[in-house]
Amino acid sequence: MDKQLEKALVDGMDYKTYRTEIQRLFEADQTTNNDNKDSMLQYTHLNIQRMNKWDKIAKLSTESLEHMQAIKTPEIWIALTEGWCGDAAHALPIIHKLSEESDLVKVKYVLRDQHTELMDQHLTNGGRSIPKIIRIDANTGSTIGSWGPRPKDMQKAILDNKASKDPIPYKELSMQNQKWYAKDKGKTIQREFLEKKA
Repeated sequence: MDKQLEKALVDGMDYKTYRTEIQRLFEADQTTNNDNKDSMLQYTHLNIQRMNKWDKIAKLSTESLEHMQAIKTPEIWIALTEGWCGDAAHALPIIHKLSEESDLVKVKYVLRDQHTELMDQHLTNGGRSIPKIIRIDANTGSTIGSWGPRPKDMQKAILDNKASKDPIPYKELSMQNQKWYAKDKGKTIQREFLEKKA
């Protein structure tokens, strides 16, 4: 297995520990990567609320349940993330719920800025975009697939907006994305993550 993956397995947290760590740092006016500006603390606070919501209300589709129950060999999922990342707040509760449906799946939540070498093996358009979830065959150490940092259609819209001569302001675009996530209810994340292959 790749040395960076091995390091992630050692350093990685389970979901409960990850959530507790974000909360602990926030209460100490800190973020997961120690970028403690007011704006980053506000993002962290919003994300705690978002994850609390999805933990309570997110539902898995019948197809997702069938997929998880059909897993026959052990898998490790590495989730590269940070507590202030808005897309992670919507995706990771879904990933956690999926993993709970199979005793053969173990998830490790890893902070991007403490694992830049691993992150650099999984860039999106040359950037360290998160979350990035990597599926690994636990027996062979080979990558089965990866997903992130956000649903394909949303990612395309963001890239198209960046390339536009008259881009939508970030705040407005972010609001559109939040509404999209609320309407979609995690269905697209489930589908894309489970169908994604290396």
